[in-house]
Amino acid sequence: MKGFKKVFAILITAAVLTGLCSPAFADVYVHGYYKKNGTYVKPHWRSNPDHTVANNWSTKGNVNPHTGKKGTRTYGGMYGGKSVSKKHYKRHKKAA
Repeated sequence: MKGFKKVFAILITAAVLTGLCSPAFADVYVHGYYKKNGTYVKPHWRSNPDHTVANNWSTKGNVNPHTGKKGTRTYGGMYGGKSVSKKHYKRHKKAA
């Protein structure tokens, strides 16, 4: 019985850690599509949408794991605890 408890504890710990880490590394595959203006966008990978720009691969300090390309974009500060673009910040500032 003692061995069972130890194995059970290890399995529970592994399940919890996997659940906590998975969303942070979720990548989304985007199929190719045509924009309204007729421009074709090639299929590509992007980071999981989560309403923040701080962890996007294009943000300075981050690296795209599929291409190795370093992020170059910088964004204008914090709003509501999240890093957002200047355009988004101005839009919310006007609404307040």
